[in-house]
Amino acid sequence: AWWLLAKDLGVDHRILCPVMEMYDLNYFAPEDLAIIYSAWDVSLDVEYGAGFGLPPVEAMACGVPFIGLEHTSLTEHTHPHLLIKSKPKYWRVAPKHEGKKWASAWDIDVIGFSTL
Repeated sequence: AWWLLAKDLGVDHRILCPVMEMYDLNYFAPEDLAIIYSAWDVSLDVEYGAGFGLPPVEAMACGVPFIGLEHTSLTEHTHPHLLIKSKPKYWRVAPKHEGKKWASAWDIDVIGFSTL
């Protein structure tokens, strides 16, 4: 996973990655989120197929540069020079799940880190 890469690069102690469930459950108060975002050097989102999300906008509102993938709706509100050009060559087809309309994020190896 990404944290293995960060550890190999020797920067794992410098990365803050809040658990998404904490964000979804309003774990952080808005004023705390502003403090957290403002402490970052950069906000990075490497998710494929993301819809419009608040974290990129919140990071930019706090003056934090945002970097994302070119293949998402981020193209609508992110400067082209801050979008990573990438190909979804690492995507796997998600397994079929009875009773589910969509595959969960854990069903798709988006970046291919599981092969590290």
